[in-house]
Amino acid sequence: MKIGKRVYRMVPCPWYDVEGIESWLESMASEGYFLRKEAFFGGFTSFEQGEPKPVRYRLEAAQRSTSFLSESGGEPDAEAVQMSGELGWEYLTRCGQFYVYACDDPNAPELNTDTSVQAMALSYIRKDGRNGVIVNMVWLLLLLGLTWYGRCWLLLALQYGSWLVLLTAALMIGELVFGFKRVLMIRQLRKKLMDGNQLDRKKDWEKHAFGYRAWNLLSVLVAVVWIFGAGGYWLNSIDNPNEIPITEYQGELPFLRLSELGVEGSFKRDEWMGHTNKIKISSDWLADVVIESNEYGEFTMEDGRRIDCAMYVTYTDMRTEWLARELAEEYPISGRREVKKDRFRFLDCPSAEELGVDQITAYSAYPMGQAVVLVKGSEVWQIDFMQFREDTLSLKEWVGMFAESLNR
Repeated sequence: MKIGKRVYRMVPCPWYDVEGIESWLESMASEGYFLRKEAFFGGFTSFEQGEPKPVRYRLEAAQRSTSFLSESGGEPDAEAVQMSGELGWEYLTRCGQFYVYACDDPNAPELNTDTSVQAMALSYIRKDGRNGVIVNMVWLLLLLGLTWYGRCWLLLALQYGSWLVLLTAALMIGELVFGFKRVLMIRQLRKKLMDGNQLDRKKDWEKHAFGYRAWNLLSVLVAVVWIFGAGGYWLNSIDNPNEIPITEYQGELPFLRLSELGVEGSFKRDEWMGHTNKIKISSDWLADVVIESNEYGEFTMEDGRRIDCAMYVTYTDMRTEWLARELAEEYPISGRREVKKDRFRFLDCPSAEELGVDQITAYSAYPMGQAVVLVKGSEVWQIDFMQFREDTLSLKEWVGMFAESLNR
């Protein structure tokens, strides 16, 4: 054995399993591994190798936040540390919301012998755990409630990425389950102490060690993936690396471009604060391809009308036809939520049979804008068409031209 060598081990049980942590640390000391100061981090623990000897470890419940951002920096009172030292106990580190003390003197008295006092010391941790469960439950119910009430779960998933939404839900549910287990275990521990029973320092911590470590690794992996995913989404929302000028896109589009309306050669493209005439292509678990384009310009019709307009198109090829129909239902719901109720109204439009599609919905949310959702098989087109002059195209005209391009 290399004396003084630093080694790392995964914690075999949650920090609120006081009996398990204390039993594990004492068994490690009997093998020559001694807990170092500032040792617990990210589910791992740091030990220093030495000659095996019996060492007692005790987890003392903190009566306030153990966060390094707290007023005390997460450390116990200096007076408490001094008094423990006089009894032969050395303060080492924090483990969750407990302070860890160690003693290698077999003749030193226990830090606490009154079980009722120990039970009372758990009150802050129990209350904090209960509050955490309530907060997590409120957030989860709020997310589920908004999604269900708005019925826009597909739009949410496509906007942020279905895998990121699922990871977020998984983390929230996992945190809720963790919170429930924490409250339950602290409650059981407190009851045991209130009944006058001493803690079991010979607990079989190995029984569930593999399962806990596997679950902990999975949780850390999911959290890391979520952090990188959320960071990636945030960065993409700033510089939009997948978005390019529509004039640079050379591929075929599954819908009509704004420049293809009106008399050939009459189209003049305009820019508005650099936010128009762009195209973005992506994909998702729910959709084979998602194409978002926006164009702004003016053109002349054969009858002389000069049309100044903007057209925003979101094309989505969903994995199934059922998902396509569900997505189409969400667009008007989302449109209604974004404006005052008195501004939203459904519009009369040509029938789906007349246009050669499976489904059509038309609505208006802004004075100058009209929106149409078309469904054909697993494909969905959501088109926002806004006109800014007295000369305009009727809904029937521009929708007819758009739908005709889909049937070519």
